[in-house]
Amino acid sequence: MRSGIHRLRGMLSALWILASCGSTNGPAEGALFELNACRGSFGSPPEGEFFRVEVTTPGAIADFEGLIGKGNIKVITGEIARGDGGFNAPWSWHLLPATVEAVDFAIEVCDGCPSYVEGHLDDYLSLGRYCPWGAEVVRRIR
Repeated sequence: MRSGIHRLRGMLSALWILASCGSTNGPAEGALFELNACRGSFGSPPEGEFFRVEVTTPGAIADFEGLIGKGNIKVITGEIARGDGGFNAPWSWHLLPATVEAVDFAIEVCDGCPSYVEGHLDDYLSLGRYCPWGAEVVRRIR
């Protein structure tokens, strides 16, 4: 009886590990971009605040590549989640890679500097999105 329970536990553990492989909390298989938000904003460093997003959809990757060095001509947005996602350290949040896109407009309530998001993470998590209006795509990391 005991060996049957141990086997069952082992099988459930293996199943849990396999199910976790597709989790959105770890690094995704896409392009990684560095962004700069809040450059020149009151209370932020003059050079701005940097954060990273993983982009997995081909159209969004092409959009982001086209935005490198162009300033803040689009609004970067995506669903926000707890944890750095394996790519957005030192922040304790990240944007879910499959939801990241560059759009023309976004509501003001999801705007903010990365440090503000850090201090008000529960508010952004209940909203479900982050969309820093003034963010610029600085470079593609990979």
